[in-house]
Amino acid sequence: MAPGEERLRFASAVNAFAGLGVYALSAITGPLLARSLGPVGRGDYAAVVVPTEMVGWLLAFGMPLAAVYYARDHDDRSLVMGSWAVAMGVGGLLAVITWEFIPSYLHGHAHLTVPWFRAFLLMAIPFAPVYTAASLLMARGKVVAFNVLRQLSLVLNTVFLVALAVAGRLTLTNALASALAGDAIAYVATMWYVRAWPGPGFSRAVTRMQVRYAARVAPGSLSNLLVARLDQFVLVGAVSSRNLAMYAVAVTGAGVSSPVSAGIAQALLPHLRTIDGRSDRAAHSARAIKWTFLASSCIAGCLALGAPIGIPLLFGRSFAGAVPLLWVLLPGQVANDVASVLASRLQADGRPGAASQGLLVAVIVTVIGLAIAVRPFGTGGAAVVTVLSQFAYLGWVANKARRRGRHVIGAAALARTG
Repeated sequence: MAPGEERLRFASAVNAFAGLGVYALSAITGPLLARSLGPVGRGDYAAVVVPTEMVGWLLAFGMPLAAVYYARDHDDRSLVMGSWAVAMGVGGLLAVITWEFIPSYLHGHAHLTVPWFRAFLLMAIPFAPVYTAASLLMARGKVVAFNVLRQLSLVLNTVFLVALAVAGRLTLTNALASALAGDAIAYVATMWYVRAWPGPGFSRAVTRMQVRYAARVAPGSLSNLLVARLDQFVLVGAVSSRNLAMYAVAVTGAGVSSPVSAGIAQALLPHLRTIDGRSDRAAHSARAIKWTFLASSCIAGCLALGAPIGIPLLFGRSFAGAVPLLWVLLPGQVANDVASVLASRLQADGRPGAASQGLLVAVIVTVIGLAIAVRPFGTGGAAVVTVLSQFAYLGWVANKARRRGRHVIGAAALARTG
């Protein structure tokens, strides 16, 4: 086995196991929140956390991927400062525009969600530069440091929630404060370790280069965000807190396999960037895709069999309604896992637009489908639409990768005959 492939397997394994570890933590925090807050309180919690997470990813604008792509050509400081410039400019404007509309958006939820939503909205602004700084650790081969910093906020949140539950003080307010504190401490730790504070080091030329690449990635990143989160974003204003809680539990359960695909995809992009031959890239990608499919399918099968017992046992019988939603979502999760690894191959080939186009197709399916299905069918309709959009994404990127593979094989044959 080549040393480069050994590094890829190591990085993929570390990323995947770290992500699965976070899901193991969610097996603690999820039931704690569900049993302490009840379905209504759990829905209010999701109404604050899920949309503001969307804002954070929106502000990232593909800048972390652009930083990884140009990591061989530019220093970390200039790449991180480019991300700070975009996040602060766009994020500040977004906060000003949306500030007064937040109470209307949360009209069906507890009044205390409004100030917390605003606090989380402001916390979303530094997410992009912090994630850019952490992504550069992966590009530099610092796999363990990348995973420690990436998962730190979730680990801290788990510690805080367990302590609150033991003390008998796990209320909605304290749960939201715990999540916000975990984010703040993790951001400070990352900025200290990577020296990613806002300040000197900004380069207009580097930022312009990042933004150009990010502009090709951003439609896909935004579309991926919409495919993954738009259903919950729409459901916040369309269904009760109780039904939103059922859907949030189902989505979390279905996503157990996502750390595997994310871990492989995060390691695959910088790895493929070190390989010059396109045929070699295709071979490495094919193995990554095969293992992603096998792992994701096995996890989905175990979840489908265990959910009828596991969800009521962990979350309480009042959450049994999440089981059918989980069954609907699982096939789409497998498709999305495979598609994300295929997208990394296209991005490494300098074709981020091809992956973005697939996500745009998926988001079209999502937007149209949610507009048609949510009102009459509620969370069930949202689940079906999400699955359809994920298969649309897989179909698109698979077709693009297959065409690319035929082109590479043909070019290699022509070179040999020439």
